[in-house]
Amino acid sequence: MMSANTYEYNGFDNVPRDIVCVRVVEGVKSIAASAFTECHNLYSITIPNSVTIIGNFAFGECRSLLTMKIPSSIKEIHEFAFSGCKRLSNIDIPIGVRKINLFTFECCSNLEKIIIPSSVTEICEGAFYECSNLVSISVKVQCGNVDDNIYLF
Repeated sequence: MMSANTYEYNGFDNVPRDIVCVRVVEGVKSIAASAFTECHNLYSITIPNSVTIIGNFAFGECRSLLTMKIPSSIKEIHEFAFSGCKRLSNIDIPIGVRKINLFTFECCSNLEKIIIPSSVTEICEGAFYECSNLVSISVKVQCGNVDDNIYLF
């Protein structure tokens, strides 16, 4: 722990569900599946460039998460990674990510803007399911495979 309000995640801990701020420790390679699932009060997270993978449901149901700066080191964002992050308003996916997986941003009802880099070659089914406020998707170049059902809303 750094302070009463910031939790240091080392990749191995059982994360307390009442945290509000997280700093991922430099050297951590991945954010584990369900690492922060149902941390309903989490609104801020700092991820270092050592992290290359965001696991399944890693931030699922983090209802207070407002914005997320995904570092350029991220290469994989797994299924449902940000599902249910209802206050998340914009995402800038870094160059290097190749695929937006199944239901990655499902139920991010406040998501208004997403920037998809040229490295993304596939957008899977339900990637933006129930993102009812999504008004801007910026795609740097045409993706090779975009599922017909990326929105499903």
